[in-house]
Amino acid sequence: VRAVGLSQRDPGVARARILFRAMSHSPSDADAALIRRLDRIEADVFADVFDACPPALAQGLGVRVVRHDGGAVSLLAPRLPTSFFNRTLCLGNDRPASEADVDAVVDAHASSGVPEYWVHLGPGARPAELGAWLEARGLAIPQRRAWAKVHRGPGDVPHVPTSLRVAEIGPEQASAFARVVLAAFGMPPPMAPWIEALVGRTGNR
Repeated sequence: VRAVGLSQRDPGVARARILFRAMSHSPSDADAALIRRLDRIEADVFADVFDACPPALAQGLGVRVVRHDGGAVSLLAPRLPTSFFNRTLCLGNDRPASEADVDAVVDAHASSGVPEYWVHLGPGARPAELGAWLEARGLAIPQRRAWAKVHRGPGDVPHVPTSLRVAEIGPEQASAFARVVLAAFGMPPPMAPWIEALVGRTGNR
């Protein structure tokens, strides 16, 4: 995947990044379709995560989702100045993107005022000129140019002996779950209500 961003040569301007999913070969049609599907799953899941943010916290952080014509999804949280919460997925996936689609994505992030963001481009993104269009708008490939995704088929899960107990949690464990997530990912305590809101949400396990 390729990530694009504004050049650091432009002081005071937001830096964007393009993440490229690196492959040693051009994907087959089947692989490209699978990659687009996985990107859509990630976009839909994170859009739902953003939608779950409690209104007061969402207003304070500027949390919102922009669902573009053509299928791209921009996640915006400008007062959480980390690219993980400020990125666009699925550009050029559902249909070949146009330069107008690229402008809409760039404008969404620029207008939010976030200092840095990512635009994900998978090997299945179309057209082939898409990366060049982003770079022509001042975006640049970062040092970290890959975004890992893990995929497995629908078969049985192999049995692995362990003393650990794996169980689905409910709302009564939401506070404990939030404490673990905040500590593991270095998130500030005010984000706890957002993480708690994900527990028991339809489609999340």
